[in-house]
Amino acid sequence: MLSAVSIEQPYQQPSRITIRGERRSDFASREELLDTAFGPGRFAKSSERLREGRVPARGLAFTAVEGKRLIGTVRLWSVTAGNARGCLLLGHWGRRRGLYSFITLPGWAFGRGGTTVGAIYLTRDLTREGVLEHELVHTRQWKKYGLCFLPLYIAAGSDALGNRFEVEAGLERGGYV
Repeated sequence: MLSAVSIEQPYQQPSRITIRGERRSDFASREELLDTAFGPGRFAKSSERLREGRVPARGLAFTAVEGKRLIGTVRLWSVTAGNARGCLLLGHWGRRRGLYSFITLPGWAFGRGGTTVGAIYLTRDLTREGVLEHELVHTRQWKKYGLCFLPLYIAAGSDALGNRFEVEAGLERGGYV
């Protein structure tokens, strides 16, 4: 005989995530979140060293909050080289199936094996067909969520196996399993 037990759960209002400009009062929570996300070697990373002594580009520092809890942060930084007013660091590039791939980049230019921002995929050499399919899903995620995608992705967690955006993109295609 089969039996089932049902436990009634009170209805919970879905959480509401708000994306807003970074505030001075966010500093301690932001630092705690970044320490957790990047671990003890956070300040040894090239990306941190490049930002030492700099402030984020005006109007381009955002946080994601759920209620009063800070759950994500993104800061965009101006880059200069010599007398240039701004620049973008690029390697070799190509386009396949709507995805622009910039390859032969130094490791500090992207996370994990590669990173997609909008329709641009940054990597050193991961250009297998399965990986590109995985990154095309991230391109669609960027299109769906816009700039909100970055704090949402960060809030989803640094473990790819539990990150809903990585799961949606395909863990096997992305080389995670």
